[in-house]
Amino acid sequence: AINSFRRSFERERYHAHRDRMTGTLNKQVFHSRAAKAVAEAGRTGATLLLVILDLDDFKTINSTHGHGAGDEVLRTFASGAASIMRREDLIGRIGGDEFGLLVRVPSIAEGQGFAADVHTRLTAVLAEARYPVTCSMGALIVPPSAPRALGELMHAADVAMYQAKQTGKNGVKIARADEPVPVLSSASAPKFRQRTV
Repeated sequence: AINSFRRSFERERYHAHRDRMTGTLNKQVFHSRAAKAVAEAGRTGATLLLVILDLDDFKTINSTHGHGAGDEVLRTFASGAASIMRREDLIGRIGGDEFGLLVRVPSIAEGQGFAADVHTRLTAVLAEARYPVTCSMGALIVPPSAPRALGELMHAADVAMYQAKQTGKNGVKIARADEPVPVLSSASAPKFRQRTV
């Protein structure tokens, strides 16, 4: 009886932390774990890569093929992303068709290479899906000396993602957390959300 209680408790705890559709971390858990990882990286002098990914023209899939098709695309994307991440990396669904990744990288240069590689591999995963879509990705390199507030880092990665969208979608824009965040015109960033962390 204790074993079955423990299994059911573990299952409940798993679902409390996970997005039910994709199995990735849910928004709240991604934010809380990312904030801890950012603080720890500051203490240990580690470099991080914070990525925000958005599926391009996702609404078109939903409106053309129905929500079941959209759900399938989200699951395909999430399983593809999970397959290229390490166990200690964080991946979460932070919006309808928006995902966040947080990865420890050995150096700024390797972080840039990893960001480009992630986009290439996820593009290949999405191209093989039954309803192919592309993704736009903002990748923020967070050196040890950069500011540590997660909200500011998420905002900077979000800005980079919108810059990738502005340059024709299906691309990656790499920025650094120790450089000023560009200000996008309100016309070009209509969907800016205030991040709650």
